[in-house]
Amino acid sequence: MPQIDLRLGIPPALAVIAVIAAVALAVLFYRTTIPPASRPKRFLLATLRGLALALLAFLLFDPHLRVAVTQTAAPGLTVLVDNSRSMSIADRDGTRSDIARTLLQSPVLEALGQRALVTIVPFGARARTGEGITADSLSFTEDGTDIAGALSAVQQNDRALRSNAVLLLTDGIVTLGQNPVGIASAFPVPITTVAIGDSSEQRDIAVQRIGANAVVYSGVPTPVQVMVHASGYRNERLEVTLTDGTTAAGRATVTLEPGSHDYAVPLTWTPAVEGTHSLTATVSSLPGEVTTRNNRRTIAVRVRKSKLRLLIIAGGPSHDLAFFRTAAEADTAIAVSAFTQTPAGTFYEGLLTQAALDSSDCLVLIGIPTASTRVSTVDAVAGAMTRRHLPFFWIGSRTADVTRAGALAPLLPFTATVASTAEQEISIEPVPAEQTSPLLAPVQPGDPSPWQQLPPIFATRTRFTPKAGATVLATARIQNVITPAPALIVSSQGRQRSIALPGYGIWRWRLLAQRSPAVAGFFPHFVANVIRWLTAPDDTAPLVVKPLAAVYGQGEPLGFEAQVYDVQQRPVDDAEVRVVVQQRNQAIEGMLVSVGNGRYEGTLPGLGEDGVYRYRAGAGKGGVALGADSGTVRVGGTHVEFRTTQTETALLRTIAARSGGAYLSPSEFSRLPDELSRRGFFTPRITTEESNHQLRSWPYLAGAIVLLLALEWFIRKRSGML
Repeated sequence: MPQIDLRLGIPPALAVIAVIAAVALAVLFYRTTIPPASRPKRFLLATLRGLALALLAFLLFDPHLRVAVTQTAAPGLTVLVDNSRSMSIADRDGTRSDIARTLLQSPVLEALGQRALVTIVPFGARARTGEGITADSLSFTEDGTDIAGALSAVQQNDRALRSNAVLLLTDGIVTLGQNPVGIASAFPVPITTVAIGDSSEQRDIAVQRIGANAVVYSGVPTPVQVMVHASGYRNERLEVTLTDGTTAAGRATVTLEPGSHDYAVPLTWTPAVEGTHSLTATVSSLPGEVTTRNNRRTIAVRVRKSKLRLLIIAGGPSHDLAFFRTAAEADTAIAVSAFTQTPAGTFYEGLLTQAALDSSDCLVLIGIPTASTRVSTVDAVAGAMTRRHLPFFWIGSRTADVTRAGALAPLLPFTATVASTAEQEISIEPVPAEQTSPLLAPVQPGDPSPWQQLPPIFATRTRFTPKAGATVLATARIQNVITPAPALIVSSQGRQRSIALPGYGIWRWRLLAQRSPAVAGFFPHFVANVIRWLTAPDDTAPLVVKPLAAVYGQGEPLGFEAQVYDVQQRPVDDAEVRVVVQQRNQAIEGMLVSVGNGRYEGTLPGLGEDGVYRYRAGAGKGGVALGADSGTVRVGGTHVEFRTTQTETALLRTIAARSGGAYLSPSEFSRLPDELSRRGFFTPRITTEESNHQLRSWPYLAGAIVLLLALEWFIRKRSGML
């Protein structure tokens, strides 16, 4: 029987008086009529008018109506069944999926079904609720296990499930989501856990890890270490094979010792060509393994040219040339060559050939051109830059004459006017809006900016003006006065990047900074940042989307990161970024979430098969497309569900204890009714549903008033009273 509670905005006594007054007013109004009407008609009209006035007065009292309906229902038991791939493992107790089916079809659950509502909910990467789910309909092929997500789904669907308790059948191997212990501690009903599978270490061989540098160089022998875990075998010989795609890259043999051991297998791989390579380590299988699906693993390794070739062209011998070259040569991955101009316009090292220019990957121009630089030299350098889109770093000098730039002028990120050789000391003052630029970064993340502590350098009084599209990262500070004169300019136009530092004497950042520990290591750090920024892949498109990892295991969620910029290369924080991964005829898609400064991150469901999959991404804002990107994501190696094969009994015991439930093994499953009874499961579930109505805005009440007044008007009109 529903409980009804009516509350008014004024005391009930006043409301009754107001209603009586409304009715009395209607009766008084119809005591006499013109023309005279019969008594029944006057009574009907007074009734209609009285009801309308009473309802209108009732609405003015701000009435609120609360209706509560209480129901008693049989207790509900929600059975969460792990439907993931790890449940297909066969260990000492048998195949886990068969054990789970046996428990679901056992007389214990059949008997519980006579006294309670038993609902089977399979889960893997997500829980699946619905009717018609039986033990025979479970596939045990899902690509992940998210116990916390399954428990959350039970709470969210409580109106349909009406759970008094939860029964969790799983091996406890969590591969997705958060730690389920946290949600179990605050779970509203007890969780009884049943551990499916063997918690002792199995007879198994597994590739746990491949150790290799993320970036290596073509033609250079590279050490690769394969970590293999073996348990339950003795004296067997195990073959470890390393492949680069489909090409054999290395092979070794390991003799297993009794017990459980980890083996570090050293191999050597020599990549032939540059690019991204997939390295797969595979171990041979042995009889009696719990599963062979963890006998291989894949990683991605980026192979670069044997060395980055850096060419320095200087307008003459200088400390800047010597210090910059020394800092660049400290990186063993960089091959440095230099040409130093003589006063006659030739070079001390010999002829600057076209082959030297065409074989370089990056140029550093120090104080060039000068008054003695030959036009043929300028044309050769500019031609190589234009033809091969060579990135370059231009550093000024007292003898540099930018008015003679000739063919170089269109490539420089600035124009120069009012040429002067007058010299002054300047310090570098970063532009506040560009503080996060990698070129301005301190040696260690989180350290204060080093630019205030660096010694000053020199600059001429030539006026430099950045070109359209170039960005000023820093301006010149003369003593304590910050000037608008650019001191560090960067440009990324099309496929060519450039940096310009109109000052010179940067050797002082190395030699004179040794007295300050805070900036002692700044100069080599700055040189490395310059070369890295110039030679990095082009990430200046409106939308750049990349996988967070070079390769993902089967079933592992695919993480992506994105950067979104507007037409002026400013970060966009409020865009919608969608990523779609194509798997045969099926598309998997997801949205990336903003993490600030134009960066976005997110994950998509994992893929269960090896391969290289194409993804495409798009960004938009307010219905306007900002950009698109595409690429590939690699999936390979051991499925995430088979990296761990032991049943996690400790986790299941903790979930049961934190939620007030019980932990059972399959052999103890017959105790389930007693454990549920001990926790008050069979007490009927009483639910109360409330609904609140603000009658002032209830359309039916207003409609009734209009209807009553309309009937009154209709009768009066037919009686000639209008």
